[in-house]
Amino acid sequence: MFEAVKNILGDLEVDSSGFLLVSGTATTSPSPLVTHLMTTSLASNQKVCLVLLHNTFGHYCNIGSKLGFNLKQHQEQGSLKVIEGLKLFCEIFTTDASDIDSHPFSFIQRTYENQLCSIYHLIKKNVLPWKEVGEKVQIIVENVTSFLSLGVKTEEIVLFGHYCRNLVKNSSSTTSGSLVMVTTADKDDDAATQVTNSLMHLASAHISLRGLQTGSAREVHGDLRLKWFESRTPTQCLPTALHMQYKMEERNMKLFAPGMSANVL
Repeated sequence: MFEAVKNILGDLEVDSSGFLLVSGTATTSPSPLVTHLMTTSLASNQKVCLVLLHNTFGHYCNIGSKLGFNLKQHQEQGSLKVIEGLKLFCEIFTTDASDIDSHPFSFIQRTYENQLCSIYHLIKKNVLPWKEVGEKVQIIVENVTSFLSLGVKTEEIVLFGHYCRNLVKNSSSTTSGSLVMVTTADKDDDAATQVTNSLMHLASAHISLRGLQTGSAREVHGDLRLKWFESRTPTQCLPTALHMQYKMEERNMKLFAPGMSANVL
């Protein structure tokens, strides 16, 4: 189950805590990789708050079942809390006018600063009971660039990223959990690219999935680029970078050096 990804993150000592940014494109979905990160955290007894803005919970349950993981069972047991943005989006159009201000998606019908404040407070409400008893928490927000299509400004999304990153830290500013944010940014989408680039500066590690520049291939699905700041060198100014190619399988993700696929050789 994504052993290659797990091994390479472990071998390079990429910190599992902090802020991990995962970015894809319209043709390279990061959903399987995000599911792997989530199931790995649940398997290690971490609590997970999953915020869905692009896909449904059923979508991730299907991927999880292929990986041999029952996400619904974890939800019923209370180790996984799910905030389904698509359902909240539909609710805003049937909510009474007097209750709109307290709705997480109130920014759709009301114009004001700090557009994502209500959604942040909803996430905080879900994770605080865990943090108060010392549980390690992971927050996954997928797909944060979906806010752009709802009229949210790029700077508001980046500010939302700041607040969510601070939420996984405790009062002494030491990490007590992890934040995973997902973006989708194609080269012609300036706003999504700006959001991704801005969040990259906040993140301690960034995994980017992109299609091959030479086009599609049967045995090589795309490029995986990993950038991270080594925890042993906190004064490091530039991240360490690694370039791999990958092939996505039903229950695995194969990684190999560029041009080193068995079919190429």
